[in-house]
Amino acid sequence: MHRLPPCTRRRLLLSLPALLLAGCASATQPEALAPTAAPPTAPPAPPTATARPAPTATALPLTAMPAPPTAVPTQVPPTPTEEPAMTMTLFDFREEQARAAWFVENDVVMGGVSSSSMQAGEGVLLFSGTVSLENNGGFASARAEFVPLDLSAYQGVALRVRGDGKRYTLYLRDRPGFIGYQGRFDTQAGAWQTVRLPFSSLRPVRFGSPVQAGDLNTAAIRAIGLIISDKQAGPFALELGAIGVY
Repeated sequence: MHRLPPCTRRRLLLSLPALLLAGCASATQPEALAPTAAPPTAPPAPPTATARPAPTATALPLTAMPAPPTAVPTQVPPTPTEEPAMTMTLFDFREEQARAAWFVENDVVMGGVSSSSMQAGEGVLLFSGTVSLENNGGFASARAEFVPLDLSAYQGVALRVRGDGKRYTLYLRDRPGFIGYQGRFDTQAGAWQTVRLPFSSLRPVRFGSPVQAGDLNTAAIRAIGLIISDKQAGPFALELGAIGVY
């Protein structure tokens, strides 16, 4: 075996502690850590828009609108108080029962040739026909008969009619036979009118001629009728709306 010279071995021995210390130092030195990736940084938020203050409406001073002129009511003169034209209705010709109660009777019973009819209209009963003066005739009539009525609490008869400008006769009967109490009234052509005939104005007649028969018994009225005569030859037309008493 080759031996190192004494001087070389001395140098190795002297340098051995230094080598051992260097080895320990390198063994205990920590390893360098791998660089850690930094978490991604969020992008900066966009700048917040600064809200502009809303424009403040400047209140204008309120100007009071002038009030509209107040209408001054017109003074209407008071209407004079009037009695009702019809207190109780006996025949309302809007009703079928009232229309069916009437029938015609003309001068043919005396040899004449006058003609007439009763026809239902729109809420009315139409009494119409033709008066002829031939064969000593000259009248047309219509009437309704019923159980005697007590009308003594009333003053007279009221009729709602529209005529043709001719004169008509109303008559009432208070007893069997041919005596009637009648009164005449004129019509206005094409115009509705209310005719009022007091009981006291009606005069007794028989076949158109005056007779002495006393006063009308208003507590026992049993028939009511209409006649056109007085030599009023030609066509006629009388619309009846209602008949009653007042």
